Amino acid sequence: MTVHIFLIDFFSFPLARNKLVKWCTYQCGMSPIISLVNSYSRVLDLSVSICITGGPLQQPIALDCPSTVYDRLPNLFQDFSGYSFIVKHFLRNFKINPSDVSLFVNSSCPPAYFKRCLDLLLDYKSTTPFLKPYCFYSPSVSYLFRSRFFWNFHPHLQSYCFMSTLSSISLFDDFIKSLAPAFFNKKKDYIYNLEIGFSDFLLSGNYNIYLVDSHLNVHSIRNYIYILYLNIFYLFDSRLNPFAKL
Repeated sequence: MTVHIFLIDFFSFPLARNKLVKWCTYQCGMSPIISLVNSYSRVLDLSVSICITGGPLQQPIALDCPSTVYDRLPNLFQDFSGYSFIVKHFLRNFKINPSDVSLFVNSSCPPAYFKRCLDLLLDYKSTTPFLKPYCFYSPSVSYLFRSRFFWNFHPHLQSYCFMSTLSSISLFDDFIKSLAPAFFNKKKDYIYNLEIGFSDFLLSGNYNIYLVDSHLNVHSIRNYIYILYLNIFYLFDSRLNPFAKL
């Protein structure tokens, strides 16, 4: 099993930066993601495709596993522009191994979330396979009181980190083809049209989305009541805390 990591960054972002989410600040950026990749490359078969949107790569990246950089990509759909490019590239140029895994991550992802995905894949190597075809897994779905849609709880994949079997990425391409070209200048428009849009596209097609908690248990977001419980009490539940100690 090879894990293909698709890492998205905007060209003007520094390699390491602090991001404020409500009252919590955490470090993110390419640097902490690359550090984790280099650490896990000793125990997982990894390859990395770095997609830089909006301009050229500003600084060289040192990776301990096979890597390719694609820069100056359009930023039409923000993260989804980079994801769409790399999906089309893989479908066009590579033979898809169904047992391989695609892991999508952007540079704003809390490192603890990215690490959770790598731990899940490391565990997957030694246990009964559970990554189901045409299903997507994420360490994060929307939170009720963190949503920009007040009191509108709509569980969905968040674009900064999710994964699937490599054979499932054609669904991503199908979704992008259904979109009309547009710039999403407001975060709310991006969430509604892309994150929620892609999630609804999957669920309406009888595919599934799973939340991965910090104990590496998975929960279908179709289990609405349980996901609602997890999101309401996430501050008190170490399974969901995005700022958990690495």
